[in-house]
Amino acid sequence: METLLLIDGMAVMYRSFFAVKNLNRADGTPVNALFGFIRLLDQSLRNWQPTHCAVVWDGGIPERRLALCPDYKAQRPPMPDALRGQFPAVNDFLARRNLVAVTLDGEEADDVMAALAHQGRGVFERCLIASGDKDMLQIVDDYCKVVSVAGKAEETGPQEVQLRTGVLPHQITDWLALIGDSADNIRGVDGIGSKTATKLLSEYGSIERIYAALDALPVRLRDKLAAARDLLERNRAMVTLKSDLELSTNWDDLAVSRPDPARLLPFFREWEFKDMQRALEEPELF
Repeated sequence: METLLLIDGMAVMYRSFFAVKNLNRADGTPVNALFGFIRLLDQSLRNWQPTHCAVVWDGGIPERRLALCPDYKAQRPPMPDALRGQFPAVNDFLARRNLVAVTLDGEEADDVMAALAHQGRGVFERCLIASGDKDMLQIVDDYCKVVSVAGKAEETGPQEVQLRTGVLPHQITDWLALIGDSADNIRGVDGIGSKTATKLLSEYGSIERIYAALDALPVRLRDKLAAARDLLERNRAMVTLKSDLELSTNWDDLAVSRPDPARLLPFFREWEFKDMQRALEEPELF
């Protein structure tokens, strides 16, 4: 099966950095994120057996979102220096593993992955996106699924989205607009949490239909929504992924090949990953 796997590189790096503790090279250089990244990437390739793969990095916050919400993601702490210092080695590994890294200046990884997934329709039989971001659930369908950044063999399709959130994938943008997203510093409607948002969307289907039936809602809820109309429009614009980004994609470049020991063994020796070195020296494991 022709399968495109898109990996949120930043999500995997942060997860690895905080999950793998106290791992340093002999000279004291931190290698925990690098080690975890390689392990999780290898696990994802084993689980999903993609024919094509790309690791997507954030290229910055889009001006269109900052114009709507100047405080977008402003509450996030700066990247730890020990994590930042491991990115060059990760990109070196990707080059040696013949895996493409994609970055688009001024665009977030979520939008780039959505655009790549969209472009891949008709080319691939399925697209899998390794991401932990709720925003990605809006593009889930029978072709495009979300999978775990933790290397688990778990797919999130339309049914799983509904089980997890109570709404269908095409309702995710409205659901997020109502509840907000604290991780991105997007304020939701005061007093409306995920359960209330799910109930409203399950009954009315969309934000537009909720407002069309506003007079039928309890006074307290009606007043909150009436005061939040502009906020909801802003939020929906904030969380909607831009799947029409212009990307010059050569799918042949994303084709997955077998690991090349001649390129990878020196890397594993340099970073003192002895188990990875031994595994690569035993081809039957691959």
